[in-house]
Amino acid sequence: RCCDPGVVTTGPPPGPGPVLFLGFGVFIMLAIASYNRADPSINTAGANVAGVQNWMGARGASTADLLLQTLGLGGCVFGATLIAWGWALLARRSLSPIWLRFTAMILAALAAAASFARLPSGDWLAQPQMGGSGGMKMLQMSNDLIGLDGGFGLMAGIWGVIAFALACIAFTVGLAELKWVGALIVNIVMA
Repeated sequence: RCCDPGVVTTGPPPGPGPVLFLGFGVFIMLAIASYNRADPSINTAGANVAGVQNWMGARGASTADLLLQTLGLGGCVFGATLIAWGWALLARRSLSPIWLRFTAMILAALAAAASFARLPSGDWLAQPQMGGSGGMKMLQMSNDLIGLDGGFGLMAGIWGVIAFALACIAFTVGLAELKWVGALIVNIVMA
């Protein structure tokens, strides 16, 4: 029962944890959404800190730059997971076992980066793909390992399925929610 995300706990109010998770998650998502590659950050020189375009300021610019350069859109998994954890704790749902959720979050971010590695970023990112440098490296290595000749699209799709499965574990998605998502996907495909 400890691993069932549907378990509702009783007792005193949850404290500041859920609000902190929600706050950090929203911070990451807004920082990524307002990313500007010209903003000064850890690896982008810029003297005009006052002219930062990122909605979350200089810290948001550095956070978004780090996540997007390495994991591309896979970095959104961190923000989304923290939001899901905050929401679950506010609803008094268990995050147990937290080590499993945390590990799944990291692996889901890596898998998502690989799945986005073939999508062009246009001028938004410094990297040419939406998966960042880490995602492209993972996609290339996995494609070489399996031996698909030019099968980057197929491999990216496989990574997408893996990312979805791991994100469900990280997000504390229960069986009822999975049935709902499955029905939604079937309805979209059949439409």
